[in-house]
Amino acid sequence: PNPSSTQAHIVYSYPAGTTDIMLRVSNITGALVFSKELSTADTEYLWNLESNGGDPLPNGLYFYVITAKDASGKTIKSKPIFKLLIDR
Repeated sequence: PNPSSTQAHIVYSYPAGTTDIMLRVSNITGALVFSKELSTADTEYLWNLESNGGDPLPNGLYFYVITAKDASGKTIKSKPIFKLLIDR
């Protein structure tokens, strides 16, 4: 759901041979507040809206992008950069 109050359900997919899938979440100022290496065996991730330190993130607008490396090692990223509103 967007806005989200308890967790965000993030769905992703990349071509076969993709490695190093990373979720990166930034706040409105561009500061990285959360990052997580995602499994190449999965296609979804449930994020609990907490920072890397385990603190609940405050209400507000956040941006997230998923990056990976293709079979040749080139970095690819999700387009567009996605928006998530936290509203508890």
